[in-house]
Amino acid sequence: MTHLMRVLALEHGGNRLRTDHWHSPWLRALRACFPRSWKSIGARTGTGLRGLLADGQAMSDAEWVAKCELLSGKGVDQAGLAPLGRRILADLVEPFEERCRAS
Repeated sequence: MTHLMRVLALEHGGNRLRTDHWHSPWLRALRACFPRSWKSIGARTGTGLRGLLADGQAMSDAEWVAKCELLSGKGVDQAGLAPLGRRILADLVEPFEERCRAS
């Protein structure tokens, strides 16, 4: 969860993630590391983030991590983190999952 939280924190920090060039390196890495199962792995890339967003306790934990560590003093709460997660899913993860399914 901490890694997912860091992604949300980076996005929240106004450093809008440069996602336009991520898909090709991700695909190359998946194909190289998992030559037989890369499609199924890629097709479920967002499972962890979706799980985080759907789990109230996990989001509460994520909020605590944000407030105490990554975004201390920035006034971040669950209501602000959830839209960031949904945007990452829509802008980056879902197109990647679709690309893997279509390959």
